[in-house]
Amino acid sequence: MTDYSDMATRVAQDSDIVRIIPGKLVQFFISGTATLQAEANADIYGRVNITTLPTGKYDVKVDGQIVKTIQHVLANHTHQADHTWTFFVSGAITGDMNEANIQKVFAVAAAAKIIGIKVIAERITNTGDVTIHVLRGSAGGGSVLTCASNSIWSQRLYVGGGSTVYRYMPTPATPNLQLSANDAVTIGQDHVADGVGGVTAELIVRPD
Repeated sequence: MTDYSDMATRVAQDSDIVRIIPGKLVQFFISGTATLQAEANADIYGRVNITTLPTGKYDVKVDGQIVKTIQHVLANHTHQADHTWTFFVSGAITGDMNEANIQKVFAVAAAAKIIGIKVIAERITNTGDVTIHVLRGSAGGGSVLTCASNSIWSQRLYVGGGSTVYRYMPTPATPNLQLSANDAVTIGQDHVADGVGGVTAELIVRPD
């Protein structure tokens, strides 16, 4: 079965007439990269058939020259919806916290990526200082997750002078963190000083 079929074409130099080129090598690169995904030679009619082409965006080259960029979607392609994982630490943060029974832990059923993180503090004073970590480890592991060993991302929350700030939110991050099947994910906090309260961390997770 052919997943993608097209005419092997190239515009002649100084001309807008499209030429059909039998026998020429047609290559499909992941768009914007030098990563070759598939290639085939055009037949005597200038048609190229690619039997296996995954869903994606590709730069199509004929004889080494880009002729078009395509968005290719397999007929049987399905994309699972992104998940939002929400962690909430209530009240004043007055000490360090790693994985604990009071803190939610998510298990990853299949490979996925954390594609977005948003951290919000309800209150930070001019002396408040705490770092929120995303912790990753194996589900059913032999020990709790710690900031020292299992942190894969962190965000420091502090004001650094001035009056108390309410609803403090740093710029949302796009960390693109890889998760494997059966990973456990939670958050931890590395406490520095009093004056931080009510922290929410939202993780946007996309199945791979």
